[in-house]
Amino acid sequence: MSHKGLPVTHFDEKIKLKTLTKEKGILKMKDMAIRSVPDWRDIDPSQIQVRLLTGALSNFVYLLKVPNNKTENVIFRIFGKGTSTFVNRTLEDKIVYKLSKQGPSYVDLYSTFINGRVEVFKNGDCPNMKEFRGIIPDLYKQMAHFNGLTFKKLDTGESIIDRIYHWYDKLGQPILECDQHFFDEINVAAWIADVKHFLDEEIRKLNCPRGFCHCDLQEGNILMHSSNVTIIDYEYSMYMERSYDLGNHFIEWMVENECEEYPGFEFCIDKAPTKEQKRAMAEIYLQEWSLKAPTKQEIKTLVWEADVLSLASLVVWALWALIHLTDSTLERRDWGYGEYALQRYRYYYILKDQLFPQEALVIN
Repeated sequence: MSHKGLPVTHFDEKIKLKTLTKEKGILKMKDMAIRSVPDWRDIDPSQIQVRLLTGALSNFVYLLKVPNNKTENVIFRIFGKGTSTFVNRTLEDKIVYKLSKQGPSYVDLYSTFINGRVEVFKNGDCPNMKEFRGIIPDLYKQMAHFNGLTFKKLDTGESIIDRIYHWYDKLGQPILECDQHFFDEINVAAWIADVKHFLDEEIRKLNCPRGFCHCDLQEGNILMHSSNVTIIDYEYSMYMERSYDLGNHFIEWMVENECEEYPGFEFCIDKAPTKEQKRAMAEIYLQEWSLKAPTKQEIKTLVWEADVLSLASLVVWALWALIHLTDSTLERRDWGYGEYALQRYRYYYILKDQLFPQEALVIN
């Protein structure tokens, strides 16, 4: 069911990305919105205002609203070119549909179309980095709740390591000669060998509980309104090791994603959460997960699981960036994909040495 229990409408139509900045694309969105939103059926298209909220790296998101009208605002989410390289859109549709049945705290659907969907706009603002690096209790409660969702038919038994291997198989040669130096420094084959012979084994040792993971909990996928938090954007979600979301979140503390100058981000190792901050996050998470106060050992165990899985996060997003340099079907924006991969590659070995000093001694 969709918004207010109504059936989800599907349009066997596509919005062409090249028309988004033209009148044709704007009129197409307005027409589809009028057909999607029951309260908009009598609205004149000229009354609808359209604004680009973000041209993110995997989606274009537009806000449609009718000024001085009490009806809810609408979001058009249009999938980016070639993003099926990373995202199984059929699986994403199933996930979004199941999340919509959990109530409006996740996603409230009006309709879907071939390359996107129409949703109810959710009020809230993404946290700035100062807020994001604070301890936001409701975020870790929402993370625990999300990880505990039981969509068992969607659980294929895969690990985050399987995603790494899957994305590694998609990696080709750099399209532009100027990007070759990134591949010269990042020995991807040796890195994946380390994943296979070291990281995979360490993750198996964790015997980590499985959970439904968001997999991309950075500040742009979090909405804050009053004291509440809403998690949005689910295209990378999958069942895997529960603690991956927290580990990925640790890494995202270090990434400034809203830099105006190239490469469009900063990777700040000195901004990593401290041990005390990690324990505080883990305690809130576990309290929500088990509905009882966790022991010190349970907190310590979760932090260790998240730290180990953060190594996997570094590999995953480095591969994501490198594939953008090798796959001509992907829309490539003026953003530092190579620099992004390189920073994560370098930090992987720094963090590995910190977590497993005995391994570094063996290598040296």
